Amino acid sequence: ASAVSRTATAALRAFDDPRSAAEVAEGAAPFADGAWPIALGLLDAALRIGRQAPEIDLPSARERLEAARAKVQP
Repeated sequence: ASAVSRTATAALRAFDDPRSAAEVAEGAAPFADGAWPIALGLLDAALRIGRQAPEIDLPSARERLEAARAKVQP
């Protein structure tokens, strides 16, 4: 339960700080094969883009997060 809580907290922080994506992936890795390598690739890409990245569409991102949660919750 604490791993899920840490992962959820990191997911919220990831909206403001892409470095938190690694923590999200670490928490999700035991439940989703391939999550860690994908997250590392995304993090590397985000770091290359830096401040040039466009604003994140938060409502859309939240919808995607909820859809992903629905797929993994019993």
